[in-house]
Amino acid sequence: MINEPLVSIILVNYNGAVHTLECVKSLDNVNYSNFEIIIVDNASKQEDVEILRNLKSNKRVKLIESSENTGFSGGNNIGLRAVSYTH
Repeated sequence: MINEPLVSIILVNYNGAVHTLECVKSLDNVNYSNFEIIIVDNASKQEDVEILRNLKSNKRVKLIESSENTGFSGGNNIGLRAVSYTH
C-alpha cells in the first residue's frame, strides 16, 4: 500500500452554498483517498450557512464560519490556517 500525502482542498463560499455543495459532491468522484475539504464561509446569509452546516456529517469536510467577508484571498488564508499537517 502506498502512503498518499494529505491534500487539503479549500473552498471559499459567499452566498453560493448550492455551488459549493455541487463542488463537494463532485469531489466524491476523486480517485485519491487522502484529502480533506476545508470550506470557508465568508459571512454569507444565514440560509447559506445552514445549508453548509449540513455537510458536517461528511468526515472529510471542515466548515469555518468567518464573521466577516474577507474576500477570496482572505478566505483562502483562513482556510490555510486550518490545514491539517498530518499524514
